[in-house]
Amino acid sequence: MSDEDDWESAHRRAYARTAWRRALPAAGAQTYRALGRSPEDPEQWDADQEDMAGARRWAAKVALPAGLLVALAIWQGARTADVLVDDVLLADAQQVLRTEQLLFAEPLPAVPAGTWADLRVGGFDVLARADNVLAHHLVADARAFTQDPERPAPLQVGDAVRAVRSGPYRDGGPPRWQSAVDYARAAIARASTALYTDPRPPGETDLARARAGRLWLPAQDEIDAATAIHPTLTAEPDTPAVPGADGTAWIQRLARLAHVDATLTAVVQHHIDRGSPTMRPAQPLSTALGATGAALSDLAQAARDLDRTWADTAPTLGTTAWERRHIPELLRRHITALERVLWDLTGLVDALRNATAHPGAR
Repeated sequence: MSDEDDWESAHRRAYARTAWRRALPAAGAQTYRALGRSPEDPEQWDADQEDMAGARRWAAKVALPAGLLVALAIWQGARTADVLVDDVLLADAQQVLRTEQLLFAEPLPAVPAGTWADLRVGGFDVLARADNVLAHHLVADARAFTQDPERPAPLQVGDAVRAVRSGPYRDGGPPRWQSAVDYARAAIARASTALYTDPRPPGETDLARARAGRLWLPAQDEIDAATAIHPTLTAEPDTPAVPGADGTAWIQRLARLAHVDATLTAVVQHHIDRGSPTMRPAQPLSTALGATGAALSDLAQAARDLDRTWADTAPTLGTTAWERRHIPELLRRHITALERVLWDLTGLVDALRNATAHPGAR
């Protein structure tokens, strides 16, 4: 990249948005995690409903000013280094934050009038809070480095954000993806238990159980959907190409999850477009596929971002070093949990493919 226009164009190509629009959510994710309070946290959301005025005050006085300064430090760091926002070293962003001349160097991103002036005179507390946000993630990375001292350093913004989005909302909490994974596995288990697999036509007792919602009599379009999904579920991860890899690489496992997500979306949409009643909400297969898709969508952004990062940097680092740097332990746990969901779904799809449709029984 040679000038600011090229720099912004690179962000639009990579992320379909400006550098500032990329920096804002990256800073927000890191800020809420460091503060241990996120509006996306279901428990926090319930608490905020009881004191909405207090929640708005906290956001306006604590989270928003700190997040804007973190975003500005990241944005300025990317502009100075002439790199994408995700590729900024977090330590460099912290250095920018600590240097007023660098932090508020013109031109500044477009924000409501007076915002930067107010933050500039906001005092030590606001700057210290923003600094603590970056320090929180740098310390966490340093702690991880002691467990894997051969891992390439240093920490980039994109890696920090991916770790946040695969981790808990606050210290001691469950991973933020846990409820979606649990719901998907439960939906698949319910469908598997309810599925009628006897090739013989259902009897009156079976029909009564089906009417009560305790038995699932599969329709032909549900069997067709399972047949369409099956090849993707059972395919071995093989993209991107990883020359000389010993076994399946993490980047391939992540790419497979994204591929399955796209396939599920396409198959479900195809049957919806055909007016299939079995793909309506609350139907066993549609519920299982919808819950699985919702769980997989949590990693869709990471898959897209790491695909670019892989293409740009893997040749210089090598597969093992690249994955140790860019796929943190929290993200690996997330990938593994979603693979268990797909294992469950494969079992349901196999049973459904071998089931017999019973026209007129539903």
